[in-house]
Amino acid sequence: MKRKLPDRLEIGGHTIEILRVSNLLESQQAYGLFDPINLRIEIDTSLSNTMAWETLWHEIVEAINFFSEAGMEHKSIQVFGLLLHQVANSVFTYKRHAKPEDK
Repeated sequence: MKRKLPDRLEIGGHTIEILRVSNLLESQQAYGLFDPINLRIEIDTSLSNTMAWETLWHEIVEAINFFSEAGMEHKSIQVFGLLLHQVANSVFTYKRHAKPEDK
C-alpha cells in the first residue's frame, strides 16, 4: 500500500512541516534534512515512496535527537529510524490483515 507522506507532524510541542524538495541529493548530498531553525523536514523528490518514508523516519529521529539534546551518533540515528519505520509499517499491516474481532 502506498501511503502519502504527511504534510506536517508534531514533535515535543513543535509543528514540523514536511516538504518534498528537488535536487536535495545533488545540492546537499542527503536524501533528507531536518531544519531546526525553520522547523521542517525536507525530503528529496527523486526518492521512491519507500525511501521517502524511510528518510522521513530518519529525519524524525534527527529532530528528536536535536530537541532532546541526546547527542546520538549518526549510525544510531540511522538504526532507530529504520526500526521505527518498520514498527509503523507493521502497525498498518497488522491492522489491515486483522480479523474483525481483533480490530
